[in-house]
Amino acid sequence: MVAKRLGWLVVVGAGVMLVACGVGGGVPAGGGRAGVAAAAAASSQASGMYYLAMGDSLAYGYRASAPSKDYVNLIAQHEQTRFPGLQVENLGCPGATAGNVLDGGTSCSYSTGTQEGDAEAFLKTHPGQIAFVTIDIGANNVDGCVPNGKVNLTCVEKGFGDVQSQLPQILAGLQQADPGVTVFGMNYYDPFLADWLTGGGGQQVALLSVSLADTFNHDLDQIYGAAGYPTADVADAFATDDTALTGSYDGQTVPQDVADICTWTYMCSTATIHTNDTGYALLARAFEQQIDGWFDGGGPGAVLASSGGEIYALGNALYYGGPAVGLRCSSGKASRLVCGLLPSSWQSTKSISRPPGSSLVELARSNRAL
Repeated sequence: MVAKRLGWLVVVGAGVMLVACGVGGGVPAGGGRAGVAAAAAASSQASGMYYLAMGDSLAYGYRASAPSKDYVNLIAQHEQTRFPGLQVENLGCPGATAGNVLDGGTSCSYSTGTQEGDAEAFLKTHPGQIAFVTIDIGANNVDGCVPNGKVNLTCVEKGFGDVQSQLPQILAGLQQADPGVTVFGMNYYDPFLADWLTGGGGQQVALLSVSLADTFNHDLDQIYGAAGYPTADVADAFATDDTALTGSYDGQTVPQDVADICTWTYMCSTATIHTNDTGYALLARAFEQQIDGWFDGGGPGAVLASSGGEIYALGNALYYGGPAVGLRCSSGKASRLVCGLLPSSWQSTKSISRPPGSSLVELARSNRAL
């Protein structure tokens, strides 16, 4: 069978190994910042693997104290054990809506004119080299819908509708550019919980915002799920639905979700929706749980080989022998796929699988089972 939705696809089956070899190439100019993982460029050229990030100001890392503290670069740092030398291509743009990703109209500059266009171009020009993609988008479709502490439900409804229409187009474009790409989406925390601190009507706005956030996040989960992609549960990480009066902020007893928003974002201090470094770490962890579960968690797994010759096992993948054992290209695209049958002397029942949750293992190039 073919295990889909892995950046380096494999065929998993008794006695059959399929590995995808990376093709070298530089990083084209884009609208986002290159991550700190790019500092490992020398070692990354061997494996040639990239993490493509898309989205709004959170993906960009706005108001993180340093690039290394934003969620994209924290994820990249975490995944270095799985993809040594992983490089980041970050196309995130402050203020971007789902429509902006498709059609442009932001202050960010993209070679193709749009974030989606640059993302698709990057996927196409780096076949077999995309470890995974993350995307957070949609917050700016609705964040302007609570002017002066009042919820504009017409605005909210339009924002929800735009995301329901446009986010599937974004994901479909990525799939068309690279049918094997693995994408991780994200839902959102609720910054308008901060209105609780104003008392009276503000507390009613905060309670209503939780209900609306639940609806929006459900829509996001459904959209990503329909495309076959996991969703990082940021809403849960921020305890968005925990309204118990167990929190504290500025000497007040407040609902726990309010305390969390005040502690992990700038919303209660400077009325800006962005997370601080602690909040960015929570975003990163929510993604990492999905990424680690995807690659490590009990699926058929993958045996991967980079253009530099490194061999990796993901999930419950099995590996026998070295890349030179019986390899022959059957696809006619040697730069993309290399297929190989194991010698008949190897017994598929002699398999060694890694338990779920274990870290990436680089397997020795030898003619024996590890």
